[in-house]
Amino acid sequence: MADVIKVEGIKTLQQKLKLLEDGSQKKLRLVMNVAAEIVAQGARNLAPVKTGDFKASIRAASQQRYAVVAEGNNTNVKYAGAMDFGGNYGPQKSHHRAFFKEGRYLWPSVAHHRPEIQAVLEIELNKLIREVGLE
Repeated sequence: MADVIKVEGIKTLQQKLKLLEDGSQKKLRLVMNVAAEIVAQGARNLAPVKTGDFKASIRAASQQRYAVVAEGNNTNVKYAGAMDFGGNYGPQKSHHRAFFKEGRYLWPSVAHHRPEIQAVLEIELNKLIREVGLE
């Protein structure tokens, strides 16, 4: 499993942006979305396509200090965890997929795209800091 990517000083930046009261906090969330979308797109590229529901359920989301990539939903893709990491799924848990601790889609995408994600975060966060005059 890949390590989480941490941004040193993100909490301080978020607090300073909050003081500006000009919508800058939303820009920080959008920067995080860009990073999460890189992982989501990588995971979608790795995901199998039978009906396309699982692949379509992989999505990026963010808050001001972190980004996440989620897969599945509670309606037609309840089996997302089993698809990625293994386990029993389906009607009465009748289908089995071998357990794979590192996952098949999300964590491999993070590991593969780590340098790109780090570069994008550095560029976009520095750009945001310059835009709002916190340099």
